Amino acid sequence: MNSLKPLNRRTLSQTVAQEMLNLIRSGKYQIGDKLPSERELMNQLQVGRSCLREAMQGLAMLNIVSIQPGRGTFIQSITSKNIEPFNFELELSKEALTELFEVRFILEVEAAGLAAERLTDNNIHNLNRTLSKLATATGDTICHLSLQIHQLIAESTQNKVMVETLSLINKKLWRYQSTFYSDELKTAEIESHRQLVRGILSHNPQQAKGAMREHLRTTIDSMLG
Repeated sequence: MNSLKPLNRRTLSQTVAQEMLNLIRSGKYQIGDKLPSERELMNQLQVGRSCLREAMQGLAMLNIVSIQPGRGTFIQSITSKNIEPFNFELELSKEALTELFEVRFILEVEAAGLAAERLTDNNIHNLNRTLSKLATATGDTICHLSLQIHQLIAESTQNKVMVETLSLINKKLWRYQSTFYSDELKTAEIESHRQLVRGILSHNPQQAKGAMREHLRTTIDSMLG
């Protein structure tokens, strides 16, 4: 790991993720390779455990790494399909975030209605399990689990195109959240997603669509003012 550069403590978890991406692009690792231990990465990058875990969660969301409790973190994919389009160093802007939310309104409100109609027992289990994790989460883990809930709702539509499209949007959104999410908003997101999941689990498409519409409107207003 000598090729990793120590990072300034003021940098965000995205910077750690970008450094790991650069290392993966260099060809040092192959699919299936295990990354060094959490402690070794913390020492090499000179960052704390929370920052490192948030970065790894982001990479896991891009399907670049697989985090396996009790075993470690492994390289899952290193193809250009999931690495090249997502540069964590891209400029963050309110305009870009607004455009992403416009697309979310168009897609996710309808997705919520479909999900309420097509939920399986497995979908319900996954939503409840993730919501339970969110209830005790802190920091950027809240952002990660929040986006995971949206992805699970997409999966509940049983529509593969919807799943892939919203996955792309969620990957892009992850880059913005540490910049625009205040601590107050992160805490508010827990209750907001609880209400959203309740709407989906109602099996009532109109109630689910209303819950998603209200959730997205509240989030964008809180983030951008």
